[in-house]
Amino acid sequence: MDQVSYAFYPTLLDSFVYYKKTEELNKFVELIDKINRVKVERHNGLSKGIAFENVINNLIDNRSTVNDFNLELVHSIVSKLKRCTSKQKKLETVIDSPYGKIKLYGIFDYEFPQMYADLKTTENYSFGKYDDHIQHKMCSLICKNNGAPIEQFNYVITDFKYWYIENYKCTDSLHDDLMYEIYDFISFINHYKHLITNNKIFGGDGVNEIILS
Repeated sequence: MDQVSYAFYPTLLDSFVYYKKTEELNKFVELIDKINRVKVERHNGLSKGIAFENVINNLIDNRSTVNDFNLELVHSIVSKLKRCTSKQKKLETVIDSPYGKIKLYGIFDYEFPQMYADLKTTENYSFGKYDDHIQHKMCSLICKNNGAPIEQFNYVITDFKYWYIENYKCTDSLHDDLMYEIYDFISFINHYKHLITNNKIFGGDGVNEIILS
Protein backbone atom coordinates (compact mmCIF):
# COMPACT_ATOMS: atom_id res chain seq x y z
CA MET A 1 0.00 0.00 0.00
CA ASP A 2 1.22 3.50 -0.81
CA GLN A 3 2.50 5.68 2.01
CA VAL A 4 -0.19 7.54 3.95
CA SER A 5 0.27 11.29 3.51
CA TYR A 6 -1.88 12.42 6.45
CA ALA A 7 -3.49 10.85 9.51
CA PHE A 8 -6.31 12.50 11.46
CA TYR A 9 -8.59 11.64 14.37
CA PRO A 10 -11.81 13.41 15.42
CA THR A 11 -10.75 15.53 18.40
CA LEU A 12 -7.80 16.90 16.44
CA LEU A 13 -10.10 18.17 13.71
CA ASP A 14 -12.52 19.43 16.38
CA SER A 15 -9.72 21.62 17.74
CA PHE A 16 -9.16 23.03 14.26
CA VAL A 17 -12.87 23.75 13.74
CA TYR A 18 -13.02 25.46 17.14
CA TYR A 19 -9.94 27.56 16.35
CA LYS A 20 -11.49 28.76 13.09
CA LYS A 21 -14.55 29.99 14.99
CA THR A 22 -12.46 32.15 17.32
CA GLU A 23 -9.13 32.76 15.56
CA GLU A 24 -7.76 33.63 18.99
CA LEU A 25 -4.02 33.36 19.57
CA ASN A 26 -4.43 31.07 22.58
CA LYS A 27 -6.59 28.68 20.52
CA PHE A 28 -3.96 28.69 17.79
CA VAL A 29 -1.29 27.75 20.36
CA GLU A 30 -3.54 25.04 21.82
CA LEU A 31 -4.10 23.60 18.34
CA ILE A 32 -0.38 23.53 17.50
CA ASP A 33 0.31 21.92 20.89
CA LYS A 34 -2.35 19.29 20.21
CA ILE A 35 -0.83 18.53 16.81
CA ASN A 36 2.58 18.19 18.49
CA ARG A 37 1.17 15.97 21.27
CA VAL A 38 2.24 18.36 24.01
CA LYS A 39 1.00 16.99 27.32
CA VAL A 40 -1.39 19.29 29.16
CA GLU A 41 -2.85 19.10 32.62
CA ARG A 42 -6.26 17.43 32.68
CA HIS A 43 -8.91 19.95 33.68
CA ASN A 44 -11.62 19.19 36.25
CA GLY A 45 -14.40 18.97 33.66
CA LEU A 46 -12.57 16.26 31.73
CA SER A 47 -11.80 14.28 34.90
CA LYS A 48 -15.46 14.48 35.94
CA GLY A 49 -16.57 13.29 32.50
CA ILE A 50 -14.19 10.33 32.57
CA ALA A 51 -15.41 9.37 36.04
CA PHE A 52 -19.03 9.54 34.86
CA GLU A 53 -18.34 7.37 31.80
CA ASN A 54 -16.57 4.82 34.00
CA VAL A 55 -19.67 4.57 36.20
CA ILE A 56 -21.88 4.05 33.13
CA ASN A 57 -19.61 1.39 31.63
CA ASN A 58 -19.24 -0.49 34.91
CA LEU A 59 -23.01 -0.73 35.25
CA ILE A 60 -23.41 -1.82 31.62
CA ASP A 61 -20.88 -4.59 32.34
CA ASN A 62 -22.61 -5.49 35.61
CA ARG A 63 -19.55 -4.50 37.64
CA SER A 64 -19.85 -2.87 41.02
CA THR A 65 -19.01 0.79 41.08
CA VAL A 66 -18.90 3.80 43.35
CA ASN A 67 -21.49 6.26 42.07
CA ASP A 68 -21.04 9.90 43.04
CA PHE A 69 -23.61 11.08 40.52
CA ASN A 70 -27.41 11.35 40.42
CA LEU A 71 -28.66 7.77 40.59
CA GLU A 72 -31.77 8.32 38.46
CA LEU A 73 -29.70 10.09 35.79
CA VAL A 74 -27.12 7.31 35.71
CA HIS A 75 -29.69 4.55 35.32
CA SER A 76 -31.55 6.47 32.61
CA ILE A 77 -28.38 6.70 30.54
CA VAL A 78 -27.43 3.09 31.21
CA SER A 79 -30.85 2.02 29.92
CA LYS A 80 -30.11 3.81 26.63
CA LEU A 81 -26.67 2.28 26.16
CA LYS A 82 -26.78 -1.17 27.74
CA ARG A 83 -27.82 -2.93 24.52
CA CYS A 84 -24.62 -1.93 22.73
CA THR A 85 -22.76 -4.77 21.02
CA SER A 86 -19.31 -3.40 21.90
CA LYS A 87 -17.66 -0.45 23.65
CA GLN A 88 -14.61 1.65 22.84
CA LYS A 89 -14.52 0.37 19.27
CA LYS A 90 -11.44 1.38 17.32
CA LEU A 91 -12.15 2.16 13.66
CA GLU A 92 -9.86 3.24 10.87
CA THR A 93 -9.75 3.55 7.11
CA VAL A 94 -7.62 5.07 4.36
CA ILE A 95 -9.20 7.28 1.73
CA ASP A 96 -7.80 8.54 -1.55
CA SER A 97 -7.74 12.27 -2.13
CA PRO A 98 -6.09 14.90 -4.34
CA TYR A 99 -3.63 15.32 -1.45
CA GLY A 100 -2.68 11.65 -1.33
CA LYS A 101 -3.86 8.91 0.98
CA ILE A 102 -5.48 10.09 4.20
CA LYS A 103 -5.85 7.83 7.21
CA LEU A 104 -8.88 8.45 9.41
CA TYR A 105 -9.05 6.72 12.76
CA GLY A 106 -10.66 6.98 16.16
CA ILE A 107 -12.22 5.27 19.14
CA PHE A 108 -16.01 5.38 19.33
CA ASP A 109 -17.84 4.71 22.57
CA TYR A 110 -20.75 2.39 21.77
CA GLU A 111 -21.50 0.19 18.77
CA PHE A 112 -25.04 -0.88 17.91
CA PRO A 113 -26.46 -2.55 14.79
CA GLN A 114 -26.38 0.13 12.07
CA MET A 115 -25.47 2.81 14.62
CA TYR A 116 -22.80 4.22 16.90
CA ALA A 117 -23.27 6.38 19.98
CA ASP A 118 -20.97 8.58 22.01
CA LEU A 119 -21.41 9.70 25.61
CA LYS A 120 -20.73 13.40 26.18
CA THR A 121 -20.63 15.36 29.42
CA THR A 122 -20.83 19.14 29.58
CA GLU A 123 -21.51 21.79 32.18
CA ASN A 124 -23.78 23.72 29.79
CA TYR A 125 -25.92 22.29 27.03
CA SER A 126 -28.06 23.75 24.26
CA PHE A 127 -29.57 21.73 21.43
CA GLY A 128 -27.34 21.39 18.39
CA LYS A 129 -24.15 21.72 20.44
CA TYR A 130 -22.52 18.90 18.45
CA ASP A 131 -23.61 19.89 14.94
CA ASP A 132 -20.10 20.95 14.00
CA HIS A 133 -18.32 18.11 15.75
CA ILE A 134 -16.30 15.74 13.65
CA GLN A 135 -16.98 12.47 15.48
CA HIS A 136 -20.28 11.52 13.86
CA LYS A 137 -19.05 12.56 10.42
CA MET A 138 -15.80 10.61 10.65
CA CYS A 139 -17.40 7.48 12.14
CA SER A 140 -19.95 7.45 9.33
CA LEU A 141 -17.36 7.90 6.58
CA ILE A 142 -15.03 5.26 8.04
CA CYS A 143 -17.84 2.73 8.22
CA LYS A 144 -19.00 3.50 4.69
CA ASN A 145 -15.48 3.31 3.28
CA ASN A 146 -14.99 -0.04 5.02
CA GLY A 147 -18.13 -1.46 3.42
CA ALA A 148 -20.22 -1.46 6.60
CA PRO A 149 -22.27 1.77 6.45
CA ILE A 150 -24.30 2.87 9.44
CA GLU A 151 -27.63 4.65 9.41
CA GLN A 152 -27.20 7.03 12.30
CA PHE A 153 -24.95 8.35 15.05
CA ASN A 154 -26.25 9.49 18.43
CA TYR A 155 -24.65 11.74 21.01
CA VAL A 156 -25.98 10.88 24.47
CA ILE A 157 -25.32 14.03 26.48
CA THR A 158 -25.61 14.99 30.10
CA ASP A 159 -25.02 18.20 32.05
CA PHE A 160 -25.10 16.03 35.22
CA LYS A 161 -28.67 17.14 35.89
CA TYR A 162 -30.54 15.96 32.77
CA TRP A 163 -29.76 13.88 29.72
CA TYR A 164 -30.32 14.63 26.03
CA ILE A 165 -29.85 12.94 22.66
CA GLU A 166 -28.68 14.46 19.40
CA ASN A 167 -29.35 12.16 16.46
CA TYR A 168 -27.54 12.47 13.15
CA LYS A 169 -28.51 10.58 10.03
CA CYS A 170 -25.45 9.37 8.15
CA THR A 171 -25.65 10.99 4.73
CA ASP A 172 -23.29 11.92 1.93
CA SER A 173 -23.64 15.58 2.91
CA LEU A 174 -22.04 14.77 6.28
CA HIS A 175 -19.11 13.21 4.44
CA ASP A 176 -18.83 16.25 2.18
CA ASP A 177 -18.71 18.51 5.25
CA LEU A 178 -15.97 16.34 6.72
CA MET A 179 -13.85 16.38 3.57
CA TYR A 180 -14.14 20.17 3.40
CA GLU A 181 -12.72 20.42 6.94
CA ILE A 182 -10.02 17.85 6.16
CA TYR A 183 -8.83 19.71 3.07
CA ASP A 184 -8.89 23.00 4.96
CA PHE A 185 -6.87 21.43 7.77
CA ILE A 186 -4.34 20.06 5.31
CA SER A 187 -3.82 23.58 3.98
CA PHE A 188 -3.39 24.82 7.55
CA ILE A 189 -0.80 22.26 8.63
CA ASN A 190 1.19 22.68 5.44
CA HIS A 191 1.21 26.45 5.93
CA TYR A 192 2.44 26.07 9.51
CA LYS A 193 4.62 23.02 8.91
CA HIS A 194 7.63 24.87 10.34
CA LEU A 195 5.87 24.80 13.75
CA ILE A 196 5.01 21.09 13.65
CA THR A 197 7.49 18.77 15.37
CA ASN A 198 5.39 15.61 15.36
CA ASN A 199 5.42 13.80 12.02
CA LYS A 200 2.55 11.44 12.93
CA ILE A 201 0.05 13.86 11.41
CA PHE A 202 1.92 13.45 8.12
CA GLY A 203 1.58 9.67 8.24
CA GLY A 204 4.71 9.02 10.30
CA ASP A 205 5.22 6.24 12.85
CA GLY A 206 2.68 5.94 15.62
CA VAL A 207 -0.31 7.33 13.75
CA ASN A 208 -2.62 5.06 15.75
CA GLU A 209 -1.96 6.96 18.97
CA ILE A 210 -5.05 8.96 19.86
CA ILE A 211 -5.41 11.86 22.23
CA LEU A 212 -8.96 11.73 23.56
CA SER A 213 -9.02 15.06 25.35
